[in-house]
Amino acid sequence: MAKKLKITKDELTKLQVSVRNINQTQIQIGILEIQKSEAIDSIKMLKNNLVVLQKEMEDKYGSVNVNINDGTISDKDGESDKKN
Repeated sequence: MAKKLKITKDELTKLQVSVRNINQTQIQIGILEIQKSEAIDSIKMLKNNLVVLQKEMEDKYGSVNVNINDGTISDKDGESDKKN
C-alpha cells in the first residue's frame, strides 16, 4: 500500500487561513447585499410617502412649487406667494 503524502503544517495553516478569509469575506458581502436590499426597500417606501404628501399639498395649495428650505410657495411660473 502506498504511503499517503501530506503537505507541511505551515502550508496547511496558510491554506486554511486563505480559505477562512475567503469564506468570511463572502459572508460580509452577503450581509452588505442584505443591507443594500433593505436600503433600497426603504427608499421605495420613503418615495411613496413623498408622493402621498405631495398629493395632499397639491389638494390643499393647488399645483405650485414649494421651496423645501423655507416653505415658500410659488406658482409654477415662479411668482412667490409666501404661504407656510
